[in-house]
Amino acid sequence: MSSPRLPSSQEILFLRACLLSREQGGRAWAEWCAAGDVRMQVRTEHAYKPLLPLLAEALQRHGVEVEATMRPFLRAALIREEARYAEYCRVLRRVLDALRLAAVRVVILKGAALAQAVYPLPFLRHSHDIDLMVAEADVVRATRVLLAAGFTGDGHTPIVADASRLRVQLHTRPFAGAGADVVEAFWQRSEATEVAGIAARALSPLDALTQIVAQSAVASASRRLVWVCDAWLLIEPQ
Repeated sequence: MSSPRLPSSQEILFLRACLLSREQGGRAWAEWCAAGDVRMQVRTEHAYKPLLPLLAEALQRHGVEVEATMRPFLRAALIREEARYAEYCRVLRRVLDALRLAAVRVVILKGAALAQAVYPLPFLRHSHDIDLMVAEADVVRATRVLLAAGFTGDGHTPIVADASRLRVQLHTRPFAGAGADVVEAFWQRSEATEVAGIAARALSPLDALTQIVAQSAVASASRRLVWVCDAWLLIEPQ
């Protein structure tokens, strides 16, 4: 397994501002801001963009002073992400309903599960995709079910959900290289939960953490900080 792509020193300061207490987070925010043009950094660095709502909520909750030019910028990030999450949940409900009616077993992975399980507010966890684990024998059937329910695709995943352009990814294992025994153990340890108002199953906390670390090695530039937040909030819930 490859090593995780660890954050830079500046990214660590940003993460601290998002995740730590008022005193520690506020100090990290001040240090990060002192490094240069704050708005330019968050606009040009892809790694920061998915975490802007989480940062905005943390600074607001802790009463950390934010310069005037940044306040509307962070507020807009919160408003946009809350609206986006409402649409995400609408699509997720369609997906889960269709698969449930077809009796396809599903375990919800990544952001779809973690948003409600460990984040202070579900919409603070930005997600591009809806990631689901299904049995290898069910992949073709699950794909057909979703296409019949109005999603679009070429018969393989990802399947795209109407105007929202959200992608539905069907996985047969929690991470690349997981053997059949590991996959079965993850299924057996999965736990009942509720996501977007629908009864579902998600990985156990320890298995979710294992998956996060396993996939951190292949995280894109825009996701390399999200996995850190996922792992931290699983270990140190708010």
